[in-house]
Amino acid sequence: PEQFNPARSVIELTKLDRLLKLIERPPCKVVNLGSGYGTLTELLLERGHQVDAVDISMNALKRLKSNSRLRTFQQAVPRTMLE
Repeated sequence: PEQFNPARSVIELTKLDRLLKLIERPPCKVVNLGSGYGTLTELLLERGHQVDAVDISMNALKRLKSNSRLRTFQQAVPRTMLE
């Protein structure tokens, strides 16, 4: 759905740009938790990174294009306390 598409707002595009600048040189191994329909996953793959896309929705993961640098996992991330 459109509400999950980061390209829909300038604020989200700015956040994506900042994030992609943090991950400068491919190939990096990246885990995209809550990947949804894969907007960020696709951008990372285009830049040569290896991505593990994790989402609770198999339907969302199925929308991702097949890529040798992509692994998908349908899982709910357990609630944890991070310190």
